[in-house]
Amino acid sequence: MLIFAQRLGIPSQVFSTNRRLSLSKANDYVEVYDLIPDRENKLLIKDTGRSEKFFDLELYDIESLGRKTLIRNPGHIISWFTDKDGIVRIRQWVDENEDDRFEYRAHPDAPWKEINPGTNSYGILFLNEPEKTLAFYRPDGGDRVIARAFDCAKNAFYGPIIEDPNYDLIPEEYIMDPETEEVFGFRYQSDRRRTIWFQESHHHLQEQINQAFPPNPQRYPRFRKQWANRCASTQRPAPRRVVAV
Repeated sequence: MLIFAQRLGIPSQVFSTNRRLSLSKANDYVEVYDLIPDRENKLLIKDTGRSEKFFDLELYDIESLGRKTLIRNPGHIISWFTDKDGIVRIRQWVDENEDDRFEYRAHPDAPWKEINPGTNSYGILFLNEPEKTLAFYRPDGGDRVIARAFDCAKNAFYGPIIEDPNYDLIPEEYIMDPETEEVFGFRYQSDRRRTIWFQESHHHLQEQINQAFPPNPQRYPRFRKQWANRCASTQRPAPRRVVAV
């Protein structure tokens, strides 16, 4: 049995009871850092044995309760970012000027290289290609948090800026396929909860649901991949928008 504790829609803890109950205590738990859809019974978890703040990452077997160190913290990393396959590709720390700094690696055996997706970061979302991300950040001199696609391999932003004219674009929930982790969009809070879709078909489906149930706009974050076409960017200030990334 697994019991997930969630914060902002992202699993943060999982309490597990093994089939052989004698191996587990009622209060045993591990802090889940990422789910790995392609590896059955495996989770990526935090190891805070050396440091609560500068933690390591381990591979956790739900069946056997076995652990294996996946990556060790050199002593200053405050956050790790994994792609949809559970591979750690980005690490983050804060320098002496309180600026966010990032490094990227193309694969687990590649050296870390510094990238620049914003020094005042509010999150990084991996898209459907290992090197492609969506960076949420406040630009230097800017008064609002925005989002823009960022190519880690090229260390460069690309595509249109995604922004709200009045509010910070801080992601509240990522919308993705729970099995493949394919990304479809994200939600953020302004005067109300708003949604940015990455595909036109999802936007149209959401509009149809809203028309059918106008008092309570519906959500549908759990669905399989059914559409493949990218969409054009739209700039109309609506509760739900479509942005190509």
